[in-house]
Amino acid sequence: MKLLLSIFLLFYSISLQAQVSLNDSLSQEIIKVVNPSVHALNEIKKMKLFDSTFAETFQQYCIKNQTPSGFTFDFSSYYSYLRNIILSDSELFLRQYAAMQLPVINLNGCTLIRQDSILKKTCLQILKPEDIIWRLNPEYSILIFTNMYVNFAIKDHLSKKKPMPELSEVMNDKLNEHDDFIMKKSFEYIGNIYKYNSDRTVKANALVRILDLVYLFEYYDKVDYYYNILKSEYSDIKIDEIKIALIQYNPEGRLRVGNTCPVFNLPLIDSDKTISEKTLKGKYYLLQFWDTWCGPCLAEMHEIREYYKKYKSKNFTIVSISLDYSLERLKDYWKKEGAMPWYNIILKDSFDNNFVKYLGITGVPVIILVGPDGKILANSNSMAKPKLEEIFK
Repeated sequence: MKLLLSIFLLFYSISLQAQVSLNDSLSQEIIKVVNPSVHALNEIKKMKLFDSTFAETFQQYCIKNQTPSGFTFDFSSYYSYLRNIILSDSELFLRQYAAMQLPVINLNGCTLIRQDSILKKTCLQILKPEDIIWRLNPEYSILIFTNMYVNFAIKDHLSKKKPMPELSEVMNDKLNEHDDFIMKKSFEYIGNIYKYNSDRTVKANALVRILDLVYLFEYYDKVDYYYNILKSEYSDIKIDEIKIALIQYNPEGRLRVGNTCPVFNLPLIDSDKTISEKTLKGKYYLLQFWDTWCGPCLAEMHEIREYYKKYKSKNFTIVSISLDYSLERLKDYWKKEGAMPWYNIILKDSFDNNFVKYLGITGVPVIILVGPDGKILANSNSMAKPKLEEIFK
């Protein structure tokens, strides 16, 4: 099993347009519990104003360019503002609130925090597993702060012991020292949030991260165990993270790794031919479900193109299945961004399509990597990449 440099950034194709706007009612709920000062409330208003400014700038760019590709934003002044608050002696809630903005700007393209060890250590010190502040954006904050925690743990470990193997050497199917250490430290941080935080939404998001973790390291019995907890105790929480996890990790799911790819026979765009799982038998291939309205889909398209360019001569191909309602919009995308020189299909009935419903797909992007024997090898873009590198190394 091959491990990427950043353990949790492996799991999701997070794009520049990933918007994490603060929910006013949720913020008010937190405020009631914490009872912050007037000063803190005024600073929070400034942060929300920045959220609005960023969102508006991004929206205008997309409208003008018809794509989020190429969008950039100067976060430097806002980053300095947040940093000053976090490192100050202000009340704890305000510092925590500012810390929770870092995952947002990081996922939207701000790279300043990556080398800022002092700031990252401070964030880890002021954010406790039981804090209500995790309610702000648990989907991304748990992801980012776990990554910070693990990276510091690795550095501390290396300072006390002989060096771990380089990640390029971590190719075997069993956990070696490096994998085992990362697994334990990641589970330690997320597990504490799951165990000690009383908020159901936070606990559910922590449980999804745990599922990601045990799946990554191929502990499939643990996947089933935590999946059953998620389904029985948290399936009533209607957020995308949980909906996707309930599909992706379902032991009976049709997209489960190891299962045979479901039967399909779909018409190719501008052709009287069809493509099916029988046509592709003997090949490695990606089934890519996407549409031109989906920001993360567009953001990962560069990587999809790289897959094709790198592996097309190695018994590998791609089947892109667009869920756009309009073929004209799809063709406009091709004119602007370039043709997709592999198999292309459009399902104009989108999520109402019988094949899409049969697979249990409720959102995009969805990436399925299938082997020559028709078995599913991976079922998300972030997991397909290391699998492809392992196959064609």
